[in-house]
Amino acid sequence: MGKGRDRMWNRLKIVLVITAMCTGISIIFLEAVFIGSGMWSVRLAARREPVDLFSGSCDVSQLEEMDVVCGTIYELCGRYDYTYDDYVSDIAYYYVLPIDTAGTVCYMGIRETKGRKSLFRKLSVKTAFDVKERGINVKDDASTYTDAQGEPIFVEGFLFRMSERQYNTFQAWLEKAGVDGQALPYYIKEQDIAGLKRAYTRGLLSSMAGVVMVAGSITALIRWRRRSRRQTHISIGDTLYEKSQLTRVNQLIEHVEQMQAVYELSRITGMELPQAERIVRKWYRYWY
Repeated sequence: MGKGRDRMWNRLKIVLVITAMCTGISIIFLEAVFIGSGMWSVRLAARREPVDLFSGSCDVSQLEEMDVVCGTIYELCGRYDYTYDDYVSDIAYYYVLPIDTAGTVCYMGIRETKGRKSLFRKLSVKTAFDVKERGINVKDDASTYTDAQGEPIFVEGFLFRMSERQYNTFQAWLEKAGVDGQALPYYIKEQDIAGLKRAYTRGLLSSMAGVVMVAGSITALIRWRRRSRRQTHISIGDTLYEKSQLTRVNQLIEHVEQMQAVYELSRITGMELPQAERIVRKWYRYWY
């Protein structure tokens, strides 16, 4: 009875070690995929100190790509669209965002966020111009929103650098609309910064857990390997055999020659073939 419990416990340990090894490798592989796709760089960027663009003391000359920016928008200028040709054409819509820093007005773009289209449009200043990728278009509905400006919008996200083509479109809007001010080559894309911070923490903990699982599994395998070297006898049923007697059986099993192993075990021990087959199927319980 005691031997049966020991064998069951040994089997459970093997299953746990294999499961931990596979889980740890999967976690590490998944995090490696995130690193390769740039997700980890985004998570790291989310941990930067946010810059309030509308604090009045923001130094726009110190802005960099992937800075975390935030603030409450009270005014937006007209909208322009831009076509991305990254294998599949995709049109994105942007608004011109004025930023007053120490009495100097600068402008950058802000990408229209899904689900907040009407809020952005209501907040935008009525202007006679909109811009499309291939030029300036005079709006027929410049005064669509004749009511008061919309409610202020709090935004939080990353700062991205415009491509040369997009920056030219942006400058064209400012020039045609007669807007004076510095055109900054950046646009804001709203992101869930708090969610990215949580993802960073979860990813870090998951990576550590994966490393611990793999390291623990390797340690267990090394310990079993050392234990195997110390094993001198094997108990099968009520009979004790020297390990050297069954070396050939173990070699056949390692080379996935199960039937040959069954015949060899039957020859050495005198067991019937069905009984020898049951032993070979659960060989890990005996040989370690």
